[in-house]
Amino acid sequence: MFYALPTTEFRRMAYTYAVACGSKSIPPAREEEKMATRDWYYGFMSRHPELKLKTSEGISIARATAFNKVSVDCFFTAYTEAMEKYCVSPDRIYNLDEKCLSTVLKPVKVVCERGQPVASQVSQERGATMTFVRIVNAAGHYIPPVFIIPRKRWNDSFMRGTIDGSKSILHLNGWMNGKCFLETLQHVHDKTFCSVDDKIILIIDNTVCHLNIYVINYAIDNGIVIVTLPPHTTLKFQSLDVSVYGPFKTYLRSFQSDFSLMHPTLASRSTCCQSLRPRHGSEAPLLPTS
Repeated sequence: MFYALPTTEFRRMAYTYAVACGSKSIPPAREEEKMATRDWYYGFMSRHPELKLKTSEGISIARATAFNKVSVDCFFTAYTEAMEKYCVSPDRIYNLDEKCLSTVLKPVKVVCERGQPVASQVSQERGATMTFVRIVNAAGHYIPPVFIIPRKRWNDSFMRGTIDGSKSILHLNGWMNGKCFLETLQHVHDKTFCSVDDKIILIIDNTVCHLNIYVINYAIDNGIVIVTLPPHTTLKFQSLDVSVYGPFKTYLRSFQSDFSLMHPTLASRSTCCQSLRPRHGSEAPLLPTS
């Protein structure tokens, strides 16, 4: 089954299948309701432990219909043309993606007695949010990441323990915008030494903050060939979500859980102030930076 079925529809399908097979042992209860009984459903689920009852996730119609043959062909056509035109090697093809991280993550699963509630982690109701930008090339190498920190004033402790060469950008709410992405693009240029004569291909999604006039002009002037993913297809196209951010969040959650157990006094304190969010319309306009 490509689409999952609610329990009622699942029981009705089982009854329809039994009738189609010409079964002569259909109980009267099934004949009245035109569906299998609940006892049959529970017995079927116990005999097939690979099946599980889950809550379905909502999805927009745009995301549901965006991944199609036309959009996939359009992306690979543009990607192939860029590779053939500029003759770049795998170490000059980069994939960039950002992910929002909170200081309060979902707790890890713990082993406990069945039917008993458990609380193994004490944290704030809501943590501060920051953005983590990862840039990886097709050869398996990476550029030091970019951190967008929700602060107004700089403190050297912000970059404690980070990789040498990492870049930090201060922004009031810790989210990516056009100005922050322009600084991220400058970081990519500084680390790859790209130029008009030695171009790189940068694969990004087509978020509005990624595509503005200053970003495009900077990319053209500095030999950065931007190839964007089709809209609403990052779930299928963006490999960093599975290969980097998935394991990263798993290890981060485990590290936070271990730290809270080893240092309960420090973990209960507010280790990070709430992000300072700008008032509506108070954000500075996007200006080209040197």
